[in-house]
Amino acid sequence: MVSNSECSVSSEQPMPKGYRFVRRGNAYITRYCRKQAHLEGHIVYVVAEGRKQTGIRVPKSIYLQALENHHLTKDARARNLHKKDTKLETDFRNSILSLFPQIPAKDVTEAIQQTMRKHSGRVGRTTKLDIAERTRLAVRAHIRHRHTDYDELLRRGVQRDRARTQINQMVDKIACEWRGGPRRTPSQHGQPAIDS
Repeated sequence: MVSNSECSVSSEQPMPKGYRFVRRGNAYITRYCRKQAHLEGHIVYVVAEGRKQTGIRVPKSIYLQALENHHLTKDARARNLHKKDTKLETDFRNSILSLFPQIPAKDVTEAIQQTMRKHSGRVGRTTKLDIAERTRLAVRAHIRHRHTDYDELLRRGVQRDRARTQINQMVDKIACEWRGGPRRTPSQHGQPAIDS
């Protein structure tokens, strides 16, 4: 989002005097540069190619501060990230065991490893859904990839939606077994019986 103290530019536009380009990729440095530039009353130039933002332009002095701070806080940030990841993994494990008490231990471990992969776009790391919904979706994805021929269907050129339709009954069956109870019906919970 571009605010009043920011403006969009293309990479062809001349660099303002005393500024430098900060490429997207290191969230800490980009966030620090943006915040500090705003605090000091500088304009942040958001560089975009079409609709894709490629980085920002900020005063060189602020970028150098960001690099120094990045180095000084590296160990503390790594510890905090490890602590956060450990808590997320514990919460996810507890949620799996609560919702799917009959799931084999091997599948718990594999589902967690797959879901916790960073920068993978996996549902387990999103903050838009609560832990129970993330767990349900992640376990169903694990079942789909590890206990059905879904990936083989895709390799043979079957469209994604059609492949999911073909294996959905097997996913439902295994998820039901792992839940350890009867399959839900729409009237029991006010939602479709088949999880997606």
